[in-house]
Amino acid sequence: MITCWIQRRRILAHLDRGGPLPEVLARHLANCPKCRAFHSGQVEMERRLSMAAPGLRKEPPPFLEGRILAALKGGTRTEAEGVGTAWTFPPRLATGSVMALLVTGLIWLSWPESQAPRPEQETVAQMAPTPSASERRMPDLPRLPELGGRFQDPLQQEMNLVMNDARSAADLLARNFIPETFLAGYTPQE
Repeated sequence: MITCWIQRRRILAHLDRGGPLPEVLARHLANCPKCRAFHSGQVEMERRLSMAAPGLRKEPPPFLEGRILAALKGGTRTEAEGVGTAWTFPPRLATGSVMALLVTGLIWLSWPESQAPRPEQETVAQMAPTPSASERRMPDLPRLPELGGRFQDPLQQEMNLVMNDARSAADLLARNFIPETFLAGYTPQE
């Protein structure tokens, strides 16, 4: 249940902080065997971990306290500060690269092009003249509906496929989920 999930989160929070459980949480533990088992399991795990902890403790290295205090006072540079400056180099490099690309692009765009025609380009005199609006040939009027109808063919085919899929889905639902007494006069459409 969702309330058990919330109460288990509260159990974990109170075990981390220490101290007695609140009254609401204690009442829930009295009424819920799953949460009670969860609580006892967590208490047992905490007990085992705290029993093993003294044997796992290590002494801090000598002069650690002095180095920490000196670093807090700002008297000496530490290795941690060197790591921070190393991480700032790649963003600076990336920013410089982007700026160099932008400047190169702007110079390239503003560079004047050569006025001499290139061999692959046609000059205005070599281009074929385009017919004026009065010289263009319009399609025959009787063929116009035929040409326009071709544009509708793919759409009509797609609509037919969609309708067939919808009919088959409705028939499948009717056959599988509606009782036979309601389907006495029903025949599937094709």
